[in-house]
Amino acid sequence: MSVDFLKVVRGKATSMISLIIKPTQKILHIYKLLEDEYNIANNIRSKSKLYLQSAIKLAQQILKLYTDIPNNGLIIYCGTILDNNTEKTVSIDFEPYKPITTPLYICDNKFHTEILNQVLVQEIDNISEILLYLFNLKNIYLDANIVDELVTFNTK
Repeated sequence: MSVDFLKVVRGKATSMISLIIKPTQKILHIYKLLEDEYNIANNIRSKSKLYLQSAIKLAQQILKLYTDIPNNGLIIYCGTILDNNTEKTVSIDFEPYKPITTPLYICDNKFHTEILNQVLVQEIDNISEILLYLFNLKNIYLDANIVDELVTFNTK
């Protein structure tokens, strides 16, 4: 799934969770937050209650897969989406390339990808720097070969 998919996909009411966890946060703290949110959702008197509680339970199941938050944090997108008017359950969890500095927890009818975009833009900038560095190394290597050939040619 691409970031573009995450940006455009929609769900019913508050059926989707965007959860971005900093590396310094504790799983038990996040799990407790989700438990409290689940209990608060009991007060909702509409069908969206079931969607929200289902998304929260899904996020809790994902958290159970981890004993600790990864070194760079954890990004979770989960819930029920609408795909051509068909409801589908989606769950995505991964450690970002760069450490998360801003946590996020939002229940909505869409995934919030703003922080993910920031991380990816930084990642693209880093990849550009690496490619530029490698390009410069290649040029230095080529220049060294030319110098070696000239030295070899001049000593014959």
